[in-house]
Amino acid sequence: YQCDWSSDVCSSDLRKTAVESLAADPPSEAQIIHFLDNLHDNENAGLRSSSSELLTLYGQTAVSFALKHLADTDDDDVIIAILNLLTQMGRPLPLPTLLPYLKSSIKNVAAAVVSVLGRCCGNEAYDLLITCLESEDLWIAFHAVEALGDLEDPRAAPRLETRFQEGVLKKSIFRALGKIGRLNSCPFLTKAMVERDKLNVDALEALYSVYCKILQRGSKLNLRKFESLFRKHFPVSRMEELLQRGLKSDKPLRRAAAVDALGWMGSETSVLQLSRCLYDEKLRGLAQTALIRIGLPAIPALQ
Repeated sequence: YQCDWSSDVCSSDLRKTAVESLAADPPSEAQIIHFLDNLHDNENAGLRSSSSELLTLYGQTAVSFALKHLADTDDDDVIIAILNLLTQMGRPLPLPTLLPYLKSSIKNVAAAVVSVLGRCCGNEAYDLLITCLESEDLWIAFHAVEALGDLEDPRAAPRLETRFQEGVLKKSIFRALGKIGRLNSCPFLTKAMVERDKLNVDALEALYSVYCKILQRGSKLNLRKFESLFRKHFPVSRMEELLQRGLKSDKPLRRAAAVDALGWMGSETSVLQLSRCLYDEKLRGLAQTALIRIGLPAIPALQ
């Protein structure tokens, strides 16, 4: 495939076929080095993209070569490309190897390193990521928020909440708190959901992610605590808006979050709304699960 897929007029379908074919077999050292060299081709974006995809698929096999290539190049675009590759590979990396790039005067290089820290350096990177979170540079802070979400260290949750008032970080903070799944984030997220006239659906989705994390951990006590905290901080007067913006959304995650929120309330009114959801094909399975979780029959409205 080499002659065809390297062409700047090569179709996306042919590139996909070439990538799948080459990824099917273990790569040689020469192949990995060749694909890393392709990242320097500024004239052929398709070739760079296909090479990056292949290197990502090679995973651990390509990590040591990528780190050597990173150390040997001074091309900022290639440095960023390799750092992004390492982030996607998600393999453990030694923190000292990455620290010099964090001090780069090129903002996108430093930001790319921050992303790698969250995916590849484990809890060893926590303190450094908190420092980045507190940066006055919002681009670095944004990547630190995302990285702390990837790290999933519960210590980060209250630190993330301190930067919430900066509008450009709000959505990423919601996502990070959802990934971390800390029970004590429930009051913060519930208040954030209803603090303005318009219900914040991003906060609702984050609450749902927290709930799912707790569910995965299997602690029934923490599930009950979550529901209690939600009921304490969610005003019943906002239920209609929750129905309108959540249940009628075209986004499956948002619909699931709204249905479960009705279950968290556990009131007669919310249970009635859940029963009505049983008539909607898109909501039926979600509503049945929510009713079962709160100890009620799953199909009362269908009998």
